[in-house]
Amino acid sequence: MTEPESKSHMTTGNWIFVAAAALLGVINLIDFAFQGHDFRDLGAAVGLLFIAWGGYKDITMVMVGGALLAIGSVAAKYLL
Repeated sequence: MTEPESKSHMTTGNWIFVAAAALLGVINLIDFAFQGHDFRDLGAAVGLLFIAWGGYKDITMVMVGGALLAIGSVAAKYLL
C-alpha cells in the first residue's frame, strides 16, 4: 500500500511568509497606484508577489528572481 499524500506542503511558517510577502506586495501596488507611479514601487510589488507565488508553489527560482527584483527596487530608491 502507498502512503496517503499530504494535503498541503505548506507549514505554518511557510504560510506566514507567503502571506507577509503577498501583503507587502499589495501595499506596494497600492502605493504605486495612488502615490505617484514610481516604477520602483511597481518593481518592489512584482518582486514581492513573485516571492509569495514562488513560496506558495515551492518554486525556488521564482523566489530568487523576485528577491532580486525587490532588492533592486529598494536599492534604486536609496542609492539613486
